[in-house]
Amino acid sequence: SHDLPALRHLLKPPGGAVTSAFLAEAESARAFAARKGVLLVAEWGVLYDATVWLCGMEEMAMACAEEPGFAEELFAIVGEWNHARLRLLLEGKPDLVVRRAWYETVDSLSPASYRKFILPWIKKDAALVHQAGAKLGNITSSQYTPLHDAHLESGMDVFIGLDPVQDARADFALTKKKIGG
Repeated sequence: SHDLPALRHLLKPPGGAVTSAFLAEAESARAFAARKGVLLVAEWGVLYDATVWLCGMEEMAMACAEEPGFAEELFAIVGEWNHARLRLLLEGKPDLVVRRAWYETVDSLSPASYRKFILPWIKKDAALVHQAGAKLGNITSSQYTPLHDAHLESGMDVFIGLDPVQDARADFALTKKKIGG
């Protein structure tokens, strides 16, 4: 936990030339999407995936269970950084913003940890994205079925990545029934 202040210092919002370059590229992409009549997608919002990259999957799962104060502070640092990035993505006026949620599943988190640590940030992501007039998508491909109620509660609009090859355990009939709309 003594490294968290340093991490906060390292994860700074985008700015300067990076912001200008992104906005110019976004304007070009938006014009192309309008000409072709296609969806403009902005990628990637991130939370748990980034903490796993930083700390390891087992370590993050254990931190959620045994060191909730550390986990909460780490999620706050990454979540605030992610929101700074999302605000920039939203300046590009995308139709859809996609969150990386490959590891936000019950393969690595209990449903209780998901609700405690992840769900509040997805709700914040959804509010930010919706305020800008865009939709929020979540991409994951395995062990999401036990989290359907939380997904419905989150405010996300699109669930991406449902794949029977990636997760033979998935209940597609239940998924369609629960979140099909």
